[in-house]
Amino acid sequence: MNFLSKISKDNRLKGNLKSVFMSQENGMLNNVELEMGLIVDVAVVPHPSGRNMFFVNASPEEKGEIAKILDSIKENIGRLIP
Repeated sequence: MNFLSKISKDNRLKGNLKSVFMSQENGMLNNVELEMGLIVDVAVVPHPSGRNMFFVNASPEEKGEIAKILDSIKENIGRLIP
């Protein structure tokens, strides 16, 4: 996320991990324009180590939303794998 926010004009990648992750519709940020003219879809996910405490400190309501977003990401990735 940090790298992409530096090479993108898209404000949706600006901010902290929690705000960017929770703002993804259907688990993705669609049509992110990068400086070199590429337009890509991005799935922002916390590192699984848990060092940032994103999943650990989530409220019960947030955990429900997190589960929905992660399911959407898995579904989107599954469509890409033949």
